[in-house]
Amino acid sequence: MDSKKIIEKLLKVASNQQKILTKLAQSMGETPVVPAAVEGGATLGWDDVSNAVAAKLKAVAPNYAVSKAQLSSFDGSLRGTLIYPKGDTKYHEVSKALKTQLAGQPIKTNDDKTVQVTKDIANISFIGTT
Repeated sequence: MDSKKIIEKLLKVASNQQKILTKLAQSMGETPVVPAAVEGGATLGWDDVSNAVAAKLKAVAPNYAVSKAQLSSFDGSLRGTLIYPKGDTKYHEVSKALKTQLAGQPIKTNDDKTVQVTKDIANISFIGTT
């Protein structure tokens, strides 16, 4: 196996580990820390896509807001924080509808770069807060 394939496999392993850590941190109410880059120039950075996600959210639930949304430049996974009205009981429905609307779609980062969201809804996650 050549070194390029080994590096690709290691990056995939790192990405899968990061997904597990992200889900664990989110389940504990924490914001996960993600390394900005890995050796060799391949990025595992997160692009700010808050504005684009907020625009999509307005169509789904105009009374909700986005605190922060980030997209992995490595695998297209997306994570974010949605702010919903106190007493609202539709957070899970809104979150699911937003995930469905974003999955597989190209969106603009806040610095005007077009990026692709993963098609895998399991890799799109939101934390809700009031």
